[in-house]
Amino acid sequence: MVVYAKDTTKISTIGGEIFDYPMPNEEIGISYQTLHGRGPIKNNYLNTVCHEIYVIISGTAVFTIKGKAFSVEPKDMVIIEPNTPHFIQANHLVYFTITRPNWYESQYKEVA
Repeated sequence: MVVYAKDTTKISTIGGEIFDYPMPNEEIGISYQTLHGRGPIKNNYLNTVCHEIYVIISGTAVFTIKGKAFSVEPKDMVIIEPNTPHFIQANHLVYFTITRPNWYESQYKEVA
């Protein structure tokens, strides 16, 4: 199977873009993303269903997971378990996100 970049769904966000790749089933989701600045703008992300794997392509970032900061750079990987509060402070970050199962906005919350 080949999935071309032209077949992705582009989503613009504050500070970046998401290119969501179509997958053959709901067991996995893959997206190519860019981010510069803080995501989310305030508070923390919290995914209630998915495991999230971030693979850093370029740029740098600090991921704060459960209040603990981790600096990342190209070739690093960050794994976030479901129901884990986290945020990203990104400096021209480019990364792939792999989710299991596929991510949907209904699984997402912002929490303090």
